[in-house]
Formats: sequence, structure tokens, C-alpha cells
Amino acid sequence: MTTTPSEPLCRKADDQGPCDRTAMICARKITQWLPLSLYSDREEPSVAVRPVERVERRLAAIFAADVVGYSRLMGEDEVGTLGRLREHRSQFIDPKIREHRGRIVKTTGDGMLVEFASVVDAVSCAVEVQRGMVDRNTDTPEDQRILWRVGINLGDVIVENDDIFGDGVNIAARLEALAEPGGICISRTVYNQVRDKLPYSFEDIGSKASRTSRGRCAPMR
Repeated sequence: MTTTPSEPLCRKADDQGPCDRTAMICARKITQWLPLSLYSDREEPSVAVRPVERVERRLAAIFAADVVGYSRLMGEDEVGTLGRLREHRSQFIDPKIREHRGRIVKTTGDGMLVEFASVVDAVSCAVEVQRGMVDRNTDTPEDQRILWRVGINLGDVIVENDDIFGDGVNIAARLEALAEPGGICISRTVYNQVRDKLPYSFEDIGSKASRTSRGRCAPMR
């Protein structure tokens, strides 16, 4: 046997009856501890989320080269220096880079930045260029010779409009500045990749960089 209470336990908002006041008191007590988000009618302000811009990256062997004493050479013989530099590049250096599947990223008058997919190709190209320049300078007076410094690094680069940026490029430029005239300076990362693949002797020059001289390569510690 069941019994029906004389008054309902709860009513709708538009109902009238003795439990309305009790329901209001209960609701008031509940709101004292309920989180605001459960009973507030206010909308939280929206936050705009900016999409993350994606950049193209790739691993590359970076070859940075610069003509030694370029300002002095131009000051003494502008026309002759430009003529010799153009001749070396068009007849020898640029073809050698293409032979080793390199891409000339940009030139800066007395310098160039080249990208290789293979670090072995990059070092081989640098050694052959430096050895070849010795022969090409044989008949040129010493104070008029075009000599290159070359730095090579292996690292991640950012690619934008066929140009490359990033620490990988910056390190190659610093290594180039440490190379001797007619020499090559490589990072330890490069050395670790080529030491068992190329028939060159290596000279360690300490913790800052590794230098090669006239085709000799060295590791970086």
C-alpha cells in the first residue's frame, strides 16, 4: 500500500504552495558553495587563439666562403680584382659546386653561401676548390692572388624564398672567419660524418673550431 504526500516535494516556478519558500531557502544555501560557473548567467570573455606559423626546415651542409683581403685588393686594383674573381668563379668554382650537387644560395661580392644535401659533397668540393686555387694562382703576383677562406657546418636551417637562415648558417660563417687563407674550417659534427669517408688528414685546433689548410681537414672538439 502506498500513500501520496499531501504536498509535492517540489513545484515548478509558477506553482504556488507551502514548499515554495523552502525551495528558495535550499537554493540560496546551495549557491553559497556551488562554483560560480554552475549558476552564473554571465558569459566568460572569449580568447582569440593565434595559429602557429609553420616554417620550412631541413638539414643541410652549409658552405660559407669569403675572399681574403678583398677590401685591400679592390682598393689597389678594382677592375683587375673583379675580373680575376669573375674568371675564377665562372671557369672553376661555380662548375665545381655544381659537380658536387651544391646550390649557391647567395653571393655577397667577396663571399658566397652554398648549400649541399651531403656533407661529404660539401667537404670534397671545398678541398678541390682550395687545391685548384693554388694552381690557378701560380702565375699571379702574390699580392694580387684571390684566396678563399671556407667554413663548413652541418645543421638545421630555416628555408624562406630560396634563402636559408638559422644557427647552422651562423656557425658556418664563424668557422669561415677562423680558417687560414686558402684553408677550410669544419665543425665537429662535420668531422664525425666525413672522417671515415674521405681520404684527408685532420688537424685538431682546439675547442673553438677545426681548421683545414690546403685540403687538410680537422675536427672540432
